[in-house]
Amino acid sequence: MIETLYLLSLLFTLLILKAHPASMVFVFLVNMLSGFTPLITTLMRYDLVLFDKHLVLSMLLIFNFSIFILHIIYLLLKNKKVILFSVKNYKYSRFIFYVFSLFTLFLVYQNISQGFQVINNGYIAGYQDASEQTIKATSFFPFLLIFYFLLFVFYLKDRRKIYLVLMGCIIASYLMYGGRSFLLYTSISSVVFLILIKRITYKQFAIVSICALPLIVLAGALREGGSGALDSTILFRMSMEMANIPMIISNLNVLDDINQPLIIVALSTLPHSIILSLGIEPINSLSTEFVTNYDPGWAKAGGGFGFSIIGEIYYRFGYFGLMTVPYCIVLLLHNLERKFIKGDEFDKALILTFYYGMIMWVRGDFIEISRLLMIVLFFYYVKRFAYRNGK
Repeated sequence: MIETLYLLSLLFTLLILKAHPASMVFVFLVNMLSGFTPLITTLMRYDLVLFDKHLVLSMLLIFNFSIFILHIIYLLLKNKKVILFSVKNYKYSRFIFYVFSLFTLFLVYQNISQGFQVINNGYIAGYQDASEQTIKATSFFPFLLIFYFLLFVFYLKDRRKIYLVLMGCIIASYLMYGGRSFLLYTSISSVVFLILIKRITYKQFAIVSICALPLIVLAGALREGGSGALDSTILFRMSMEMANIPMIISNLNVLDDINQPLIIVALSTLPHSIILSLGIEPINSLSTEFVTNYDPGWAKAGGGFGFSIIGEIYYRFGYFGLMTVPYCIVLLLHNLERKFIKGDEFDKALILTFYYGMIMWVRGDFIEISRLLMIVLFFYYVKRFAYRNGK
């Protein structure tokens, strides 16, 4: 019964959000990464990870239902306005493009070096090599993202294939060491906004996604040294890869003694140099605390679980949060769509970068990803302050 109610809530929520691809895809990803494994357990036996299927699906049901009801109210109250898509020129886009290309070259070089480590010594050795870098490549990741999405916006405007080639080279540098996240989340971010401006359709997006999914799952299996989808069903392999999230939602009780005031959580999303200068000790994200408490052996070996935005909301705000916070996120995503349509080149690149961070929120490290979002907001509002009315 709970499975049927959950699937109906998902269907109705996706249908009502159809005009807003940014929020529709966000909601779909939350549901897929949290609800896929619990649903598959009704079709096949899955004992590798213990989780409470009824609890997970109930939380997702509340998540979906709250968005559905609140969006109906929003549609009844809002004034309909049509905003036409355009790509305005920003005077300093090319300057920013060339400056950020230096950071991008550095990250691509680090990715290739890590890739050779993986090829020669295995996947774990590649990550160890990355963790021992004198200058952390991840510190420059926001600049690479903005550069990447500037390439994308330039392509939308000029249709020059060189921009696609450069985007492909950046993706290839990540694929060298088996990382799929950059390919997945940059592709999703780009495609969502192509749907928004009606360059492609949901149907085309769905067809490509269905075709690509087995390859992505197989790549994950090969990266880990197994044949994965070759020696088991693809559904089982997918449920194994996504089992962490329902497991986290079901075992939040391991964090019951963690005291994290919301103001300290918010401050911890800022760079540590700023926090420490204020005399505040930054806290660990819930994902770090969870793996340390739930599986200390795996944590000591450098492993992690990521986290779930469902778990994050529920842990901070309880069931009331699950009924209110999700739609606040949806409204933020609607605002991003409007800003993307109206903004200039640099605005569009920043909004795409921000959206990338938000869909990484779905299963990533909340505090680390929030730092990326803070950097994007800093650029966005500094640009607004320094470059008003194009002067």
